[in-house]
Amino acid sequence: MGRLITILALVVACGDDDTDLAMDATIPDAAVRDAGDVDATTPDPDPDAGTGADLGGGPAHEALLAELVGFGEGTTGGAGGPVVVVTTLADSGSGSLREAATMTGPAWIRFEVDGVIELDSDIQVGSDKTIDGRGADITITGGGLFIQNGAGNVILNNLKLRDAPNDLIRFYNGGEHMWVHHCDLSNGGDGAFDATEGVTGVTVSYTHIFDHDKAMLVGAGSDDGDGASMRWTGHHNWYDNVVQRLPFIRFGRAHSFNNLIEWISGTAMSARIEPAEILVEHNVLAPQTNVGHKVISENEGRGLARFVGNLERPLEGDVIEFTEHMPDAVFTPPYDYELETATDALSDRLRSEAGWQDVPWPE
Repeated sequence: MGRLITILALVVACGDDDTDLAMDATIPDAAVRDAGDVDATTPDPDPDAGTGADLGGGPAHEALLAELVGFGEGTTGGAGGPVVVVTTLADSGSGSLREAATMTGPAWIRFEVDGVIELDSDIQVGSDKTIDGRGADITITGGGLFIQNGAGNVILNNLKLRDAPNDLIRFYNGGEHMWVHHCDLSNGGDGAFDATEGVTGVTVSYTHIFDHDKAMLVGAGSDDGDGASMRWTGHHNWYDNVVQRLPFIRFGRAHSFNNLIEWISGTAMSARIEPAEILVEHNVLAPQTNVGHKVISENEGRGLARFVGNLERPLEGDVIEFTEHMPDAVFTPPYDYELETATDALSDRLRSEAGWQDVPWPE
């Protein structure tokens, strides 16, 4: 089927800018609810769950999957598995996020508590999980959510992560399929969300990354190119008071569209080595200082870069430098997506709609 791109222009009105249940050994002691949720005693879930199966007619919370666009398509997280309810803010133990996220098999994880989960160490999230913060206000500090060593098919939705000594989110070493959606990411010791060393199939969407230095390292790997299979999409994100790596791609392909990029200084993006390709479409580029800004690095041997329809909003006295490199050779996205015209109204909307949202759990 042919690729479909719909370009949307925003029409602006004049004057406006727009109870714990015992489980078997594979299910933790976190609560599982009925009334539409999948009980742990239900027969084994559909074997196609987690492989991009058609989920039409599923429970209300799985309708979230219809919002996924980009190279992360095919990510289903915990679809087809039980809804596991986090009932405590404790770092570990019965009813904790750590218990739920490390269980065997698919699980759609939600929260019955609000507040801050202070981690003693990073959580190693298992495959086929959705951690869904809708209906709650959850902040995770002190550690990150790590999907590593072949684990994959994970969704993180409507969460706040901050103040970790290392990466806030890490997707590393050979996994496939990851989607980060409507999250707040700030003040990590290293990356806000790094996806490196042979992983692929990533979308980051409607996420607010702020008060951070190195935002996203994408497709890094050894010099022999073990990150070349990386495919990454970032759309409708708000980068706010950040410095660099929006993203930094060393190998593979990255597609950045309809983002609001308010960075402090230096170079926003980098396509470091020639196998890397980056397509930058209809973003709003609004530096927060006037010290001179580049959109992409210009290192010798750098990757391919193409810029289309981006809106520049520099401060007085500032200059934004664009340098394409072999733009006609940059990839064409293989998926359908709606491309909005970059406008000030798009900026206003992303300041409101990107990041964590106060929305109910879908019933």
